[in-house]
Amino acid sequence: MKIKYILSILLIFTLSSTSMKAQDVVWFNGSQAVSYNIQKKVSPVVQTAVELFSQDMKAVTGYKAEQEKDAKIEIYQLDKASKKEFKKLGSELIPIKKFIACKESFYIGNRDKKIIIVGSDGIGTAYGILELSQMAGISPWKDITGIPPVKQKYLILKSGFQTIQTPGITRRGILIVNQNFPIPDNKDYENTLKLLLRLRGDIIVTNNENDKHFPGNKSFHYLAAKYGISVESEKNLKDITVLPLAYVQDYDHPLNITKRQPGYILENLKQSKNKKVWIAAIHIPHATDYNINLFFNLAWNPIYTDESHLTEDYQQWLSQQFGSILGSKLFPLMTEYYRLSGICKPEFQAKADFNSGEFGNELDRYIATWESLAKRLEHEDYLVSPENKKAYFTSIKYPVLASAYTTKMHLEAQEARNIARPGLFYNDTEALEAAANSMKAFQQIQKLSNEYPDLPIIKAPELPGKLTDKQIQQYSTERDEDLQPLASELDHVVALNANSYTNTTYGTTNIPLLGHSNEAVNIPQNGELTYNFMNENVSDDSGVVRIATIPEASYSYSINIDGQVIKHVTTQPTLADKLRGQTITTVSVYLPSGEHTLTLKALSSNVIFDQWMYDDDKDRIFYVFPVTY
Repeated sequence: MKIKYILSILLIFTLSSTSMKAQDVVWFNGSQAVSYNIQKKVSPVVQTAVELFSQDMKAVTGYKAEQEKDAKIEIYQLDKASKKEFKKLGSELIPIKKFIACKESFYIGNRDKKIIIVGSDGIGTAYGILELSQMAGISPWKDITGIPPVKQKYLILKSGFQTIQTPGITRRGILIVNQNFPIPDNKDYENTLKLLLRLRGDIIVTNNENDKHFPGNKSFHYLAAKYGISVESEKNLKDITVLPLAYVQDYDHPLNITKRQPGYILENLKQSKNKKVWIAAIHIPHATDYNINLFFNLAWNPIYTDESHLTEDYQQWLSQQFGSILGSKLFPLMTEYYRLSGICKPEFQAKADFNSGEFGNELDRYIATWESLAKRLEHEDYLVSPENKKAYFTSIKYPVLASAYTTKMHLEAQEARNIARPGLFYNDTEALEAAANSMKAFQQIQKLSNEYPDLPIIKAPELPGKLTDKQIQQYSTERDEDLQPLASELDHVVALNANSYTNTTYGTTNIPLLGHSNEAVNIPQNGELTYNFMNENVSDDSGVVRIATIPEASYSYSINIDGQVIKHVTTQPTLADKLRGQTITTVSVYLPSGEHTLTLKALSSNVIFDQWMYDDDKDRIFYVFPVTY
């Protein structure tokens, strides 16, 4: 009945657009508090949002927002609005029929020198209020990071502004995975609830009712409801898509140091056909920061961003969190972070076959690249303001430095174990040097952890024997001094990222921040990638072509060399592939010296290629495709 009533109101007030000409609304003039008025009856979550909004205005203007009768901002909740309030909205030509029947939706517009916020229900109204906070420069992460917003001299809504927003995915939320972190109390979780409300999440999911890590008591349910969030068991939800940001494959393979590549989030959600429930599995919000931000923006609006704008969106997020100067400095460093962690996550390096005897020592080269990144990042520490240091450490510095140190610890320990002969460890200088380097990296991790004890504990490396502090100091070395340029170490190897194609067909899409290449390539069914390359090998022996795809699905494709199909491939990604981040297909082929053409054709939809190489040594054991950038 209420919908029919409001439609009749809209018919009565058929005013011309010129009679309601909009003007800029100055909602903060530099000296008076932001004012708002709210309809008589609203849901508790609206009151919560108003309280947050008032605190937000204090942060950006120096004054808390105040409720006044003749306010610059008017707030309405349709499912609790009176006939008088509906009539007023009709007179202001609010396009209510476009969203009144849509749950959790809202309108913000400039009408008659006022800002009008209208929600279809309590949650939608709350989202509209906090959208205005974001328009004033408030980050959704304000309550988590404590980063103060930029002070505003004026706040103005331009004439003609109007937005109607409805959720693209019906339910949007998180599943908190227990990774043996300290168990938070309700107060700690409250900041997470604030973040969810600001990001337009409406559900927290538990997959184990007996999980002590999860607050299942009634008081927490009431607290969550205050923020418009329900607490539900995973088993009670149907048509649910869970995106694992806290682990790979399953809970036995947690990510407690590194983050998923943003391209992984974008591509997985883009391919999801489920529009009912999207859940991000996380452990602590700041450990996934931008990824959570991207997840909820895509859940609210599935066309929020695409592959061509992903890096731009990430750079904007960094600038919003840390300021434009530091954000621009961090962008290339964090892009490199995602490339290196995409090659091998420190959590899984025990299963990585880095070979110190290949490509001029790929093991030392990978360690040196991580160390170089850590040093470059520390050079920017002076740009971090005192109030931003905690957020900077947890979001940026810890993931990079912990990854660099853990990489060195694991791979040097691997080298020490491989070199040491039984009973002769303490007589082997090379093994002692590798072990000392590993222990020195572990000491750096311990020092880092002391700065922020709430982060995960990293175990000491497995070594052939124990070392004293004196031995660690005596034998530790800087290995990157001996590394030669990669290009001079390739012999008869051609290695390219998939995005270095000579030609391609329509529909090909490059996906930034995904794969070992950090820019994988998605081609549609029957699409092709073509590469021209030179083989300088004069041997009569056969070599191999190795093709690396992203292991998130089973793909079918063909490999064509010089116009002849040499293999039809159907991939079946394994756990080892997912931990590595690549499914590698190897095909024997004889290529005489000279120019050649490789064509990869997708035989199924959305085949994602990462890298490829031609190698004259079919038995070579290595980990990193030796692409020269």
